[in-house]
Amino acid sequence: MNNNNNNCKCETDSDSDESTSEEGSDYSEDEQDSREPRSTQGRRRGRRKHHRRKKIVWPPPSNATPSTSTYMNWNLRPLHIGNPKLGDKMQLFSQTGHHLAVYADGEVRGTRDENDLHTYLEIQSGGDTGLVRIYGLLVKLYITMDSHGGLYGQIMSHDGRPFSNHVRLWCQNGYNLTIRSNGEVLGTGDDSDPDSMIEISSGGDVSLVRLLGINSQLYLCFDDNGQLYGEKDPLNPGTIFVEAFSASYSTFQSTLDSKSWFIGIQRNGKPKPGKKTGETQKATRFLPRR
Repeated sequence: MNNNNNNCKCETDSDSDESTSEEGSDYSEDEQDSREPRSTQGRRRGRRKHHRRKKIVWPPPSNATPSTSTYMNWNLRPLHIGNPKLGDKMQLFSQTGHHLAVYADGEVRGTRDENDLHTYLEIQSGGDTGLVRIYGLLVKLYITMDSHGGLYGQIMSHDGRPFSNHVRLWCQNGYNLTIRSNGEVLGTGDDSDPDSMIEISSGGDVSLVRLLGINSQLYLCFDDNGQLYGEKDPLNPGTIFVEAFSASYSTFQSTLDSKSWFIGIQRNGKPKPGKKTGETQKATRFLPRR
């Protein structure tokens, strides 16, 4: 008889626990936090904070000041550690609690002030797959490491020339972009062709570039009809392109009157007229190779 009573009591307790659990689900998240041990609350809140990523808007709003929060827009989305999207404007936050910052005098250090505009950085291509440069948007300096492991900001390379890349631009159609001494632009499959070595240099602003044929000393240029040729004058507006990134590939769009012309090489190796190009075409996607 006593055994039966004990069994009934156990079942009643179990039902009571289930009822309590169901009632607890009606509490708000903050109320549940107050019922949990502090260590558990910390872990839960830490996870939520880890998925908070700051979206950088550059240039910042004209009516904002560094002390306000109008520079930021919070997005609740997971971080993709180790694979920053090229061309993204972002902050790099260290686990020590500091944001990486570069200042006008070349000093590179960490700061806890997340509203400091010196922490606004852009990840740019380093000229090959997996290689990147870190560019300070406010002071327009690249973060550089010296031979002793020290970090500093600089706008020039060590030999005093403008910061640039020497690469071959391999098109997805199977050709290297090539600029001949007579101004002809074409694609070639010969990796040893000296005319296919290209210097990517700054076009005067973020994401703007010029493409110089190192051997021909001619700049890649669009004429008014959307045809590519080699141009001697770097001040010709047709020599400036907007470089954008997709996966490991780069695209180069003309800045002429906001036309949607892209540098492209057709499957026959001839340059593609700008009027027939598009951002997602194989002809317009290039992989920088050394």
